[in-house]
Amino acid sequence: MQGKCAVCGKEGEVFVASSACGAMSNAYCEECLASGAEPWNDLVFYVSLAGHYPDQINEMYREIVRDTCKRLHKTEEEFSAAVEEEINKIDDICDMVSQIGCTSFPISDMQTNSMLPL
Repeated sequence: MQGKCAVCGKEGEVFVASSACGAMSNAYCEECLASGAEPWNDLVFYVSLAGHYPDQINEMYREIVRDTCKRLHKTEEEFSAAVEEEINKIDDICDMVSQIGCTSFPISDMQTNSMLPL
């Protein structure tokens, strides 16, 4: 089918496949599908829910990050910084929710009790 790759943005033939970042599918060009790369924002968010990169992330997902960085000409340092920024956003949201009286879990608790396979 014709479309736009969710990873690199290339227009042309794409294949819809399951993501390694949870229960979702994306359109991948042949090169991104073969490389194991994932959409940047999806991967940043998914990893940020599990912990700090790379120390708290298992080798399988570190490899996906490396594949994605290579495909997108980015560095692992850029990825780590994006994850930290996302963790801070999540912490801010948790703080706002707790201030209005809702029950919430700080990101550190979420990471400790995470059911994600990272």
